Amino acid sequence: MYECVCVCVGATVTSTSNSESGQQCTQRPGKMRDYRPTYRSHSRLVSKSQKTVKKGEVILTSEPFAHVINFEYSSMYCNHCLGSHKTKMIHMCQGCRKNWYCSDECERLSWPIHRYECDNLKRLDPYTPPDFVRLMARVILRLRDGGDKIVEKYSQREGRRFRDLMNHYADVKNNEERKQDADYLLGELKKYIGEDFLPNYSDFLGIYGRMLVNRFCLLDKTMMNIGSAMYLSASIFDHACKPNCYISFDGKNVQIRALVDMPNFSYSKCRISYTDPVCSVTSRRENLYKKWFFWCDCSFCHDEGRVKFENTIKCENVNCQAPVTVPEMSRWKRAAWQQKATTNGEQQKETTKDEQQKTWGNEIQRKPSTEEKQRDKQQQNGKQQRDNQRQEEEEEEPPACSVCNCPVSDLAIRQYQLAVTFTKEKLSTMSEENPTLESCLEILEKQDNFSSMNVWRVRTTDFAFNACVYNGCWIRALTYGEENLCGMRYYYGSEHPTLGLFLFKLGKAKIYFKEFRDGIRCLEEAEPHVVNGLGPNHPIVEDLRLTSLMANEDIEICLERRIAAANKRQMEITAKENNVFNYKRELEKIFKYTSPVA
Repeated sequence: MYECVCVCVGATVTSTSNSESGQQCTQRPGKMRDYRPTYRSHSRLVSKSQKTVKKGEVILTSEPFAHVINFEYSSMYCNHCLGSHKTKMIHMCQGCRKNWYCSDECERLSWPIHRYECDNLKRLDPYTPPDFVRLMARVILRLRDGGDKIVEKYSQREGRRFRDLMNHYADVKNNEERKQDADYLLGELKKYIGEDFLPNYSDFLGIYGRMLVNRFCLLDKTMMNIGSAMYLSASIFDHACKPNCYISFDGKNVQIRALVDMPNFSYSKCRISYTDPVCSVTSRRENLYKKWFFWCDCSFCHDEGRVKFENTIKCENVNCQAPVTVPEMSRWKRAAWQQKATTNGEQQKETTKDEQQKTWGNEIQRKPSTEEKQRDKQQQNGKQQRDNQRQEEEEEEPPACSVCNCPVSDLAIRQYQLAVTFTKEKLSTMSEENPTLESCLEILEKQDNFSSMNVWRVRTTDFAFNACVYNGCWIRALTYGEENLCGMRYYYGSEHPTLGLFLFKLGKAKIYFKEFRDGIRCLEEAEPHVVNGLGPNHPIVEDLRLTSLMANEDIEICLERRIAAANKRQMEITAKENNVFNYKRELEKIFKYTSPVA
């Protein structure tokens, strides 16, 4: 399962084929050019002229270089424009019967790339290649068909080609897990489009690396992930756990909006979030390094206050119950486990070496190579560092409550670690768009001693909240939403559009149970955040305004609004009368002091 890079633009320059719709192309694409050179994305983003960007303004719009609809949703959306079957009548491709289109025009525009995959999809039927394989095939075919010359502009003078995307070639090549994944994909592509269409292995790793770190999720109008895409100019944005820009979609085109006012706008100052901020610093940084090959060093990752809240349990003193900070993974236990694993590994290596020497014969005395000497030296240094670290950590005192000074027992720490491990495993198998309520309840049961501000508790409760909303369990949704409101405000911040979406759903839950005043307050707070992130014409914004309008039609709300309007009119009339009276008094004073003496 692949994770999409949610990183998110002006004029675009695209290239299309001159082949007519319906004609089978027998000519093979030209030879692929070398596009290995790369550079840092922000090295060319210095803006020549400074301009002001306001909150909610679109700073970049980009068309996809290549995109695919996930196979499970392929019959629900147009393969070209992403039009939904709920609003348009769609039909399948008569050749492969895999892709669906909303019109003949969309089918014609999709043909320059689909012509290469149509027969192959038909040949492999009923088997369908994985979604990432289909996207990678489209990228390769687009490059061989002249896509390496396409430049997408992000300013009047500057643009990006596919070769300008970061490829992390060395990181991919030196990572055994990624290499195995690349080899698997290469085998799947050979079965799908044939070996003749594939580049050499070095270029293939370059394409794989670019797709790995620059791929986007495709979201529909309901913010559900339905596919993935590659964008050229939209790949210029770097990551920050507290972003100042947000991603939204208009069909298949991606839009980046500013979340804050930028007086001196520059693309080098724009940041988006690659991951969900509701995650511990350790897990978030490890996830970023694993998927995008960098260690985040933003202010959120160094905020000690947030770190203290992230891993907290309730005080074991039943009369206190204050949040107590505990390590996500006990450092002294982790050091002991690492030491034990390292010792077992060293013993196994020594045993293997002794067996090899016995096999070769005692008369053979092999001198160690330079690499072996260097490796032995590194192992000795690492062992010494681990011993020092273990000694320092064993001397540390266990955590204790800052209110009642009640120490946290080793059993509570161990239970917390097991619960966090269980939570991570369960959440990794769930979809954020449609989580499983039963699994969420199972996780929450394990988190019984977590504090309400614990990051894993907040994340799990949000999954449970969304699961209840999707399944119509409004009473549970209202309970989880009210319980999680403080945590969502804290971890997302007051301006994040995701907080606005959460408040929108919470407001709908309150309105469902006739709590109109609280529901309207939630909707009023949510609207500016959602508008800034998604735009004023997004379907979710229209749904929010319609919900607010319906809630305002309640009889009591209407009466309160009428009374408030009447009071406002009365205050305005009183203010006018007071102004006239004061004006007359001032005229009398002036006349008195300026009148002639009798």
